[in-house]
Amino acid sequence: ALTGYDDEIREAARFTSEKILLAEDEKQALDKKLQALLLRIDEQPAVEVVYFVADEKKSGGAYQTVRGTLKKMDTLHPALILHDGTRIEVQDILRLESEVFDGLPEDEG
Repeated sequence: ALTGYDDEIREAARFTSEKILLAEDEKQALDKKLQALLLRIDEQPAVEVVYFVADEKKSGGAYQTVRGTLKKMDTLHPALILHDGTRIEVQDILRLESEVFDGLPEDEG
């Protein structure tokens, strides 16, 4: 009679977070980084991306960090595609790091 009850309790207790909405200046800084990556895409730069993954069972989700090499950028449906096949929608990116950005002006604030 209680089959699956433990799973339901675990699911109800599982924590999800809300997606953080970037401020306009943060969006602009991210856009500059994406443009820098696009200019050097043929170098297949190493990247570290913190991005939001929506939960399949309830509202919210979780932030994940992935490191890898950038294979290509989907400009039609804005996304980064890594060599391991990971696809990261640009709208879900919270933070983006790469050595490519070392020459860029520092973000203000």
